[in-house]
Amino acid sequence: MAIIDTNSADGKLIFSEKSKETEVIRQKLAGYKVGDTVEGEIAGIVSFGAFIKFGDGLEGLVHISEIDWQLIMNPADVLKVGEKVQAKIIAIVGDKVSLSLKALKEDPWSKVDEKYKKGDTIGGVVVKFNPFGAFVKLDENIQGLAHISEFGSEVKMKEMLELNQVREFRVLSVDAKEHRLALGLPRPADEPTNVSAGEPASAVPNVSTGEPAEDAAAADATAESPAGNQIDSTGN
Repeated sequence: MAIIDTNSADGKLIFSEKSKETEVIRQKLAGYKVGDTVEGEIAGIVSFGAFIKFGDGLEGLVHISEIDWQLIMNPADVLKVGEKVQAKIIAIVGDKVSLSLKALKEDPWSKVDEKYKKGDTIGGVVVKFNPFGAFVKLDENIQGLAHISEFGSEVKMKEMLELNQVREFRVLSVDAKEHRLALGLPRPADEPTNVSAGEPASAVPNVSTGEPAEDAAAADATAESPAGNQIDSTGN
């Protein structure tokens, strides 16, 4: 128990049990390190991920971007409360633990450049719109992005494409290391493209997270875990 405030008028001290609980959690976490695999149970599902109980009353957050290699729109679509899972510890900061489910699965992007090559025309399903383009599902685990500059504006993009629609796209570039696959609309061979040639790499989103690299790290949302511990959407 720790003193967190004083009330001089009443001559009272205000105590908190929170710091004591935090210290207990930190002591338990001393037995774990980044890279460890833990077995646990899904304790709660939120819009930005899922909470997993493991060990002796410990809890960690699997951010939505760490659930699977494919783009996950809603964690509840692929996870269930009470489900038994294995997860990898990817960060421990104080009494907060960040976990990953996808880290224990083979990365499908490791061989993506063998399957999809620049210049190929391929079919894909439009699965999501964002201000920077349209996400296209190419197979079970790989998504590409048709950049907004292919359409001219967000309004025109939504006029030309429909969600869950199968369309043909042209592969503009493949970056397996950064999990980026840029797509364009099919065009006559003699018509120049206006996509990607001068586009900085950071402008093409990492399609595992659905966010530009610099935005994904900043996309924090503070929430209460099922156990009542305050934790943000990145696990901090």
